[in-house]
Amino acid sequence: MTLIEIRHAMDKRWGLAHSGSWLAVMLVFACCGQAPGTANRSATPTAAVPSPLVASPSRAPSPTAWSTFTSPKLGYTLQLPPTLQYRRSNPPDVQYNFDGEDDFSNEDVGGPLAMDENGIFLAIVVTGQTGDDCLQHSVGGQTIDRKDSLTVDGTAATLNVFTLSAGETEPVMILNTLHSGLCYQFDFVSHSRAVRGAYESIAIKILDSFQFGTGPV
Repeated sequence: MTLIEIRHAMDKRWGLAHSGSWLAVMLVFACCGQAPGTANRSATPTAAVPSPLVASPSRAPSPTAWSTFTSPKLGYTLQLPPTLQYRRSNPPDVQYNFDGEDDFSNEDVGGPLAMDENGIFLAIVVTGQTGDDCLQHSVGGQTIDRKDSLTVDGTAATLNVFTLSAGETEPVMILNTLHSGLCYQFDFVSHSRAVRGAYESIAIKILDSFQFGTGPV
């Protein structure tokens, strides 16, 4: 499916406005229905130091302070730091080959557009994509700043760190991997490179803790 097809499909499903602000989210998410918020965003990410709510790699929460999250619909488990909380889930949609999504954020929002400059948003999306359609989802054609090699439940994977180049300046971290015929997409979205950098080591710890479990039910 092309980007334009995805955008129209998303607009039809969620009633999203045809604004340029949605373009970055279309690239990243298979299913996010949050209407645009009133967050003050700039085309050039600020270099402001994250607020105390944003954990930095040098002061990452200890593993004992983290909590275990088990997805009731997607069957996986992972460890979450105190700063990141579960916010919502989106149900399966056969029409779009979509098995479900869980969303997490350090702010009480339903989607990344509602965050302020200190926000970080994680969407874990499961689809029926296969091969490179899965592994290159939202990554293909982008200029990757760096790649972090890690293991997701025994499977070698890569966390791609870059800024979306489709007319938006959303700093993101994306990892795609295949398991049991399904595509698992881990999308970390922020509005600030400083926040993304502060959460990079935390994202790696979250992904290292991930276990596929029973899969979607």
